[in-house]
Amino acid sequence: MIGLSGLLPYLAALLLNAFGAGLLAGLPFAVLAALGSPAAAAAGLLVMVIILLYVMVKFILIAPVIAIEGTRNPITAMQRSWRLTKGNSFRIAVFVLLLFFTIGIIAALVTGIVGVVLSALGSQVATIGAAW
Repeated sequence: MIGLSGLLPYLAALLLNAFGAGLLAGLPFAVLAALGSPAAAAAGLLVMVIILLYVMVKFILIAPVIAIEGTRNPITAMQRSWRLTKGNSFRIAVFVLLLFFTIGIIAALVTGIVGVVLSALGSQVATIGAAW
């Protein structure tokens, strides 16, 4: 029941985050793309992606703030997440990058092992398994 009571504040925080990201990145990129050269738009897009990644790292603790601390106000949860990640944004970003890299390696290994096992069972089984 506790998790269910935090669902609406979490969804509201996600919507606020997405709306803010759209305004932060989408609007300036649209103006650059409409007025500037394609090179300026590409450079602007790169800068905006870096800014968005930084903001995503700052808001990575919204769910734990809502679940563990019991915060039900999405704006308060966003502010608390921003304060909790202060000074550790780069470390958190590197940790998430390493986590994705590790998950990718594990997924590749599992896919390879399953592929070898299915290939040993025959070509038709391997084809069906690969399509699944």
